[in-house]
Amino acid sequence: MKVGARALGIDDAPFERGRSTRTKIVGVLMRGVIVEGVDIEPVEVDGLDATDAVLTLHERLGSQARVIFTHGTVVAGFNPLDLSRISSEAGVPVIAILDKPPSWPEVEKAMISHGLEQNLVILKQNPPYEPLDTPSGSVVCARSGISRQDAVRLLLRWQIESKHPEPLRVAHLISKILTQD
Repeated sequence: MKVGARALGIDDAPFERGRSTRTKIVGVLMRGVIVEGVDIEPVEVDGLDATDAVLTLHERLGSQARVIFTHGTVVAGFNPLDLSRISSEAGVPVIAILDKPPSWPEVEKAMISHGLEQNLVILKQNPPYEPLDTPSGSVVCARSGISRQDAVRLLLRWQIESKHPEPLRVAHLISKILTQD
């Protein structure tokens, strides 16, 4: 990746389950350690609009991004990200990162109990999470549009202050201060 290459980090803002019907996702575009843009997009809690919201943020903010990092494969509760669709339509790889793998039986049970079978179908189409060990720490990632070797290379390239890629870490910091309307 070129020195001036850009990356887009995506994370969701907090919400109160049972009270909030909407929350926001935050997009942070970075070039190296420079934040070049920040934007937010509303999404429904447990909805089906997260993939479109990420694509909107990419279009508005990060169309020059060479990779999109997301915090997991769901946002706003159980609003699934379709990693393959995002990668295909944005034309860049997508790497979803978590500290540890989700407990799929618990996730599936919770989604079914909330009547979110359609969301679950999208979520199950995503690639599986794989463990990645780096000098900054271990994470798991699901990826689309990129090989494991290149995903590791990009993750190492963007790890600056933590085991998470810097655009994702900054998106997380910003998302924590946002509250629902």
